[in-house]
Amino acid sequence: MKTLLTLLALVLLLPPYVLADKASGTFIATQVCDLYQSKRNKTNPGNLKSVVGSRYPIREALLAGANPEWLRVVTEAEVGEKLRWIEASCGNSENFSVVTGGSDGTAEDNSVACRTPNAYDSHVLAISWQPAFCETHHKTECQTLDSNRYDAFHFTLHGLWPNKQGCGIDYGFCGEVRQQLSDFCDYPALPLTEPVHVRLGVVMPSAKHGTCLQLHEWWKHGICRDADPNVYYNLAMSLLDQINQSSFVTVFIRNNIGKTVDRAAVHRAFDADFGDNAHQRIGLFCQNGMLQEIQLSLPKDLTACSKLSELLAISAPFQSDRCGDQIEIDVAGPS
Repeated sequence: MKTLLTLLALVLLLPPYVLADKASGTFIATQVCDLYQSKRNKTNPGNLKSVVGSRYPIREALLAGANPEWLRVVTEAEVGEKLRWIEASCGNSENFSVVTGGSDGTAEDNSVACRTPNAYDSHVLAISWQPAFCETHHKTECQTLDSNRYDAFHFTLHGLWPNKQGCGIDYGFCGEVRQQLSDFCDYPALPLTEPVHVRLGVVMPSAKHGTCLQLHEWWKHGICRDADPNVYYNLAMSLLDQINQSSFVTVFIRNNIGKTVDRAAVHRAFDADFGDNAHQRIGLFCQNGMLQEIQLSLPKDLTACSKLSELLAISAPFQSDRCGDQIEIDVAGPS
């Protein structure tokens, strides 16, 4: 009896944890911490850890009173589940809220809110440096990449992503397709005009070589902001053209292909074309020290005539970055 009373007293002293079925917001890592598939068993397939400065969409929370102690976030895990648990003390939560209601209307269902067309409030333009991408991806378009092809000395289009506060990168699939397909070529075909189809085949090599990134980008992202994929891709390509036609690419990037440069030099070259402190609106993403992608923070309102320097001037600072102080500009072909 004494033992039972002792155990009961200990239970009553424990903090009042509540597992929220749903939570929303964005977790911004300030420390390198484990991302557990099971926080109880401390299992971590792939030994995945948070990257300082990276932003992770929040899906669930374990609360101690009103404050989250554990957060379940969306990761890019290649082994095990993509949804992982991280201690809340490993970073900061932005726009965090617990969704206590459901379809009865007592609270917004986040899964619906993040799939509602035209509900976006900002954009990210993601552009790839194909030589570095092809170092770690063995896709069809990579097998024929050489120094003479367009994507050997221009940035290519990854995607134009309309985003919604509270959804992060998970704002998407606003049309008939409600989830990502494992084979991008299984998405429904797009009614692209011949000029858009031809142009897209140049700036998005996957579209020409049959691995169908253009289908995924439309059905996940484009349909959330446009009714016509031709309008969406003309806008994305016009923004990409402004970057590829700038001296940042035609002079700085091209003169440094095959070389390693300082991060500060990249920032200075970008600012020289797009305005003072424009580099604060971009994120540099590297793999094995090589620049693989640049993501640009852009505002809600965009048109094909928008001037990129003006858009960057009114955009929110970019929070995520995955490059060190030394950045390699990879050359096309095997390294």
